[in-house]
Amino acid sequence: MSISFENNMNRAVVPVELCDNILLIRASVNGSVPGWFIFDTGAGYTLLDSTFAVKNGIDINGHVISKSSGKQVRASNNIVIKVGGAVLSGADARIADAFALSSVIGRKIDGILGYDLLSQFVVEVNYINKQITFFHPDNFTYSGNGKMQKLQVKNNWPYVNVKAIQQNKHIEGPIILDIGGLLAISMNNSALAGQTIEFPFSFGINGAGGASLRGRLDSLTIAGIPVPFPITGFPAGDSDASDHLSTLISENGLGTVGGELMKKFTFTFNYRDSLVFIEPNRLLPEITELDMSGLMAMTVDSAFRSFMIIAVIPMSPAHEIGLQPSDELLSIDGNPASGYTLSEIRSLFKVPDRKYMLEVKRGNEILYRILITRQLI
Repeated sequence: MSISFENNMNRAVVPVELCDNILLIRASVNGSVPGWFIFDTGAGYTLLDSTFAVKNGIDINGHVISKSSGKQVRASNNIVIKVGGAVLSGADARIADAFALSSVIGRKIDGILGYDLLSQFVVEVNYINKQITFFHPDNFTYSGNGKMQKLQVKNNWPYVNVKAIQQNKHIEGPIILDIGGLLAISMNNSALAGQTIEFPFSFGINGAGGASLRGRLDSLTIAGIPVPFPITGFPAGDSDASDHLSTLISENGLGTVGGELMKKFTFTFNYRDSLVFIEPNRLLPEITELDMSGLMAMTVDSAFRSFMIIAVIPMSPAHEIGLQPSDELLSIDGNPASGYTLSEIRSLFKVPDRKYMLEVKRGNEILYRILITRQLI
């Protein structure tokens, strides 16, 4: 692979849209119209949505070898990716239908960009300014106020050392910086689990997973800076690694740090020199919160304006008023649900002690329920 910049520049500043702390950027492939891509430090490969590829005449008849299975995977080979004025040439991208991913995010997603860009450019992620800056590593000198940390890259994932504390117990070790993760922290084991609640299953941009637990650590210290009381996921049972991906994560570190926590810092990744610079921002003191309704929803239509409840947390407000998986959310306080985005609905339910009149459809029946949010953890 090779990199370049348009107009003889040595950097490219790219605006970012935030959706549930997921970073979305515009990018083109082989001169295509720009699409919306998730920028994800936890993505070990580039992914293209099959519909986006076909619409833009991108050859999808190539292949790559999956590191996890050792099998051939359909791909587009030797592509050119342009993000702002930054150009990456000679990359390979896996091809997949991204509709399920889009349904979780609640808007159309055309692919995922991660390791290929990070391995070639120096990349600064600035949540406050809502921008990502790509630098040429040959001309880069760090000039910020962040703390320099040693960066380990294993299986295309970036690791830094952290310290997790719960009451009188603590664990130190490497953890994956996974900007695309929806949860603040996901731990590989339950050694630090205190008071927790059960989640029926977990879901994120990599798909749905099994049952898990949610709780809080007292703090997670990263770059010597403690983040207080972050929401943390723990495995629900004794089997902490049920698939190849989980096994790799479990064998190499403590787990993952996601966007809910990473948004509190500016990160500058320099894979070439195995360094990352971490600078706290004004969001650091804010306490992360979990959904306070107990309902988990996703979009189920191509316009991303129809919302189905896919799970209900036991003993939550949604459970207590009888909401069930497969219920369709029709309105909130008399306002059609189609007037919201999925991200906006999730934001509504992160505020405690709020009363909402919900209209839901169950089969051919229309139901009305009053839901009052409350802090679950």
